[in-house]
Amino acid sequence: ADAQPPSSLGAIEGSVTDLTGALVVSATVRVRTLTRVAVTDSVGTFRLDMVAPGRHTIAVTAVRLAPAEA
Repeated sequence: ADAQPPSSLGAIEGSVTDLTGALVVSATVRVRTLTRVAVTDSVGTFRLDMVAPGRHTIAVTAVRLAPAEA
């Protein structure tokens, strides 16, 4: 069988904090150009796989926090 070239897709991962630096649990994180979302875990971290290289806008929403983009 022929070898497949490595995928050029990557991942975006990180953590969500509020203005005081506290980790935010259950925040919804998405890349504006994708239909998939990630939800932060019990320690405020997330990971979105299968993301093409380039610049992306990340949108974060959570209960009791103003929506934010970066």
